[in-house]
Amino acid sequence: MRWVTSQSLYPQEPAPHLYLKKMGNKNYLSGRRKEYKIQNSLRDNGYIALRTAGSHGFADIIAIDRENKKIKFIQCKPKKFSYNNIQKLNEENKWCSGLFEIEFIVV
Repeated sequence: MRWVTSQSLYPQEPAPHLYLKKMGNKNYLSGRRKEYKIQNSLRDNGYIALRTAGSHGFADIIAIDRENKKIKFIQCKPKKFSYNNIQKLNEENKWCSGLFEIEFIVV
């Protein structure tokens, strides 16, 4: 595995906070960029926005509007994602729209 670092000239391995794991998958990087852009936009508009990285679940971002007591589950897809596939995802995940009883638990 190859590491990219600003301190590549040093013979010892850099501290963990100074290196980035090299990632080459353009689709992954593009999707992650889109998720961060949406997450930052939501935060700028007063939401608590959580990115569920690597979860492979029904939502890439969970956004909470404390003022209006609303929660949004957001699935990010590429621009070229077809309308039919969007409709299919909406149908598969319609269970998560509606009223839920929410508990706060400290473990």
